Amino acid sequence: MSSTEYTDQDFAGLASEMEKDEQAGKFQSKFWSPKNEGTTPVRIISPLKEFNETKFYMKYRQHYVGGHPYLCLNQTLVDKDGKVHEAEDCPICKKVKQLYNLSNNNRESEEAKLASGINAKDRYVCRVVVRGKKGKDGADEEAKPEFYEFGKKIFEMLFNAIKLGECGNFLSLKT
Repeated sequence: MSSTEYTDQDFAGLASEMEKDEQAGKFQSKFWSPKNEGTTPVRIISPLKEFNETKFYMKYRQHYVGGHPYLCLNQTLVDKDGKVHEAEDCPICKKVKQLYNLSNNNRESEEAKLASGINAKDRYVCRVVVRGKKGKDGADEEAKPEFYEFGKKIFEMLFNAIKLGECGNFLSLKT
């Protein structure tokens, strides 16, 4: 067995760490999200040319295990301080691969279903201004940018709107 093999003992250690997270309390996202009812008008902030941004969003991959999010380690990311975190072997990805191998290409097997549930999902983050936002004291907070995290479906809707030109240049500050 190679040292890169993700063993059941490794996986048991992961379960122990996740249990600590579970006992620490329910996960609270650091991102803004719309209310479940009605519509919330937002303004997507365009890429900042001064930082050489070419896209209005950042894409990353995330695992969800036991209802808790875990960044996939198999991606190179830059943190808020500009420090680069190089991609490395991801223990959850290794377990996903093992589970898929155990499933013998049977998508209905328990192993395949478990692998699909914990496999990394594409996530996107962009800066938005929430129109009409008020603080707890009723003061206007519309000018304060928020980070909005969304999944593949919303990304595809935005991509199609841009590709098909349905909404015009919705990133323009003038229009």
